[in-house]
Amino acid sequence: MFAAGLLENLVRFITERYRRSPQERASEYVEGLDLPPDPLSVFDAAMEQVFWVRARLGGDYEHQADADRMLLVQMFSILEAFLSDRLLSVVSHLGEPGERARRRLCTRMNSFNEQKWTLRDVAKASNILLEQVVKRIKEESFHDFKKVAKYYDHAISLEMLPTAPDDTSFLEVAVRKRHDCVHRNGKTTEGLLNRDINEAYLQRLASLFKQMARKVDTGVRSALADS
Repeated sequence: MFAAGLLENLVRFITERYRRSPQERASEYVEGLDLPPDPLSVFDAAMEQVFWVRARLGGDYEHQADADRMLLVQMFSILEAFLSDRLLSVVSHLGEPGERARRRLCTRMNSFNEQKWTLRDVAKASNILLEQVVKRIKEESFHDFKKVAKYYDHAISLEMLPTAPDDTSFLEVAVRKRHDCVHRNGKTTEGLLNRDINEAYLQRLASLFKQMARKVDTGVRSALADS
């Protein structure tokens, strides 16, 4: 009796799933991504909280240098989340802008050309291109800014990285410092502790991250409006 009821429910589920149109299934899939409606506001609020936390520690906090290194890592995480959410909001768009971005990524990035799909895969997932592009992006490490920049360039022709030489070199060094903080508790490969990560350093990094986030947000909004 139990098995019969389970089978009936399974049949009902499968019937209902495939009764829906591809557009309905795509909408359901995108809704399930649970992307924030305004990633930039989330980014701004999170970045503000970083300095709220630092201010509450006070200038005479015994482990301020340790805290600053932890806050640097958190700032990278905040930007990475923003860059991921904003890129996903483009490629998961169900209108022409999203279709165009997905096509461009699949035809211009070598990593997408490695994917092989069978006719069975296509038959089982009517939105296979949408789902596979989203899956590939979710697998990326968004602190690899140079690779993320290629995604944005190929998807919507946006250059997300700073172009001023001073900013470029500062960002490259900051990326290495993040690696030191995450993998060696703040020490370089030579065993030297990064001692220059202080409030001034974090403020400059925050300013650069904000410029990048606003550039990306403006570019995404423009791309989504271009239908």
